[in-house]
Amino acid sequence: MDETERLAKILRTASDRARFDELMVRDCLKELKAVVMTKDILNSTKIGIIVSKVKRDCKLGETQQLAKALLADWRAQVGLQDSKAARNAKNNKSSVKGDDGALKSPLPRGSDGKAAQTVLEPHHRCDDPVRNKFRELLCKKLSASIKPEDTANAGMVAADIENACFIKHSDSASEDYRALTRSRIQYCKDWIRGALMQEVMAPEEFVKLSGSALLSKEQQDVLQKDLEKASHDRALAVAEGASTDQLVCPRCKARDASYTEVQTRSADEPMTIFASCKKCGKRWRA
Repeated sequence: MDETERLAKILRTASDRARFDELMVRDCLKELKAVVMTKDILNSTKIGIIVSKVKRDCKLGETQQLAKALLADWRAQVGLQDSKAARNAKNNKSSVKGDDGALKSPLPRGSDGKAAQTVLEPHHRCDDPVRNKFRELLCKKLSASIKPEDTANAGMVAADIENACFIKHSDSASEDYRALTRSRIQYCKDWIRGALMQEVMAPEEFVKLSGSALLSKEQQDVLQKDLEKASHDRALAVAEGASTDQLVCPRCKARDASYTEVQTRSADEPMTIFASCKKCGKRWRA
């Protein structure tokens, strides 16, 4: 901490607006890259506030990028430490004693006997905080329910899935990349999760899947029944009743319908018209 305090004092002096020393500021930032940051150091030295001020006030791109990268790295380090601390606290709180008096962890375990990975390891991270966030969400989804037959590493699979999404769109700020990655997080469950963790499906293949291929067997059966019913309704609309172009379908707005007249009320009341669209199969009472 003494070294960080020394660098904080130098940086505070060098970054003063009245006498901004670009060279000294850059040297301090480079030295700070070697410091392993913790929340206690950030709170006691206020070094994060000083570096943020440098990033805001500096007009030169290189120094500004150095400060930006340093802050991102510190956020990742502190976030990882907080995650580990929370996990350890949860483990200690939920651990139970066995018959021999030893503590037993209730965490799910894989086929190798090791506890399931729920936090993204440092070697599975990259330099982009946006991409790292998506990797963490994927890793959490993959680690939701560890089974004995799972052989893959959740962090490695999560990193491979995100990397395949990034290769496809090449920009973590693009909406296409974010939409694709969010959809992979959403569908990373049930049979797909099992196929990925049992190394039956490659992460790159998962990224290429779309439409009904992402659904489970049960969901595909339901979809097929719905499609067959819609097809039957369209055929029924064509086969039944007289045709007219005077009725507008409330669903697809087409003027191609068949209709039948039914006496649903008393004889002195007009007949009720039931219409069916020949395009989409929608039925309504006109």
